[in-house]
Amino acid sequence: YRIIQLKLTYPQVKSKGLFGKKLVTRESELNLSFRLMDKNSGKILWTKRKNHTTSDVIPKKTVPMLKNEQYPFLSPELPQGNTRKYIEPALVAAVVGGLVYLFFASR
Repeated sequence: YRIIQLKLTYPQVKSKGLFGKKLVTRESELNLSFRLMDKNSGKILWTKRKNHTTSDVIPKKTVPMLKNEQYPFLSPELPQGNTRKYIEPALVAAVVGGLVYLFFASR
């Protein structure tokens, strides 16, 4: 057998709710090539290529435990979570709500 490609990526960081725990999507891809040869004649009897991909979701706090400095392909970069998309609308809603309250409270 021959490993042609082995790749691990973290394409997405998401969270459960606004202040919920962060989850990371982990994807792996494996490309293998198999070859069966006759030992005496060197004749190739059988060959096959296989691609396999899989994904799962893990807690973000476990990612540092999964890193391995000996094998750099097992330590891909972790994308930054986009918490700003939640904070900005909440801030705008709070300011507008405060202004509406002050407008009606002064009457």
